Amino acid sequence: MEIKKKILIIEDDSLTLLVLKNLLSNRNFEILALNDGRHYKQKMEGVEAVIIDCGLPFTSGEDIALEIKNSHPSTKIILTSVSSVEKLKPETKNVINGFIGKPYNSEKIDDLFTLIF
Repeated sequence: MEIKKKILIIEDDSLTLLVLKNLLSNRNFEILALNDGRHYKQKMEGVEAVIIDCGLPFTSGEDIALEIKNSHPSTKIILTSVSSVEKLKPETKNVINGFIGKPYNSEKIDDLFTLIF
């Protein structure tokens, strides 16, 4: 039996979270989800990749990405936003493994995960 790769999704919009989970459901991933970034540290054990919305309440997705890269350097980090990747801080661009613009589609997800995994 193949071990599923564990992915954490941090997305505050419930509809967007549902869409992303559905796009990933046909792939061999164990999906964990949070609607804000306050408690992500409790979910990080065994996580191989994190998909983080840039515009979260309480803390920014970019700040979470930087914290994860410092504490879990091998974890793949994918940021998502309705804004472009050019709007990210330079230090954030240096630690992420990918960027998905919203709205999502299955081609964007396929291309990204082909590169990461």
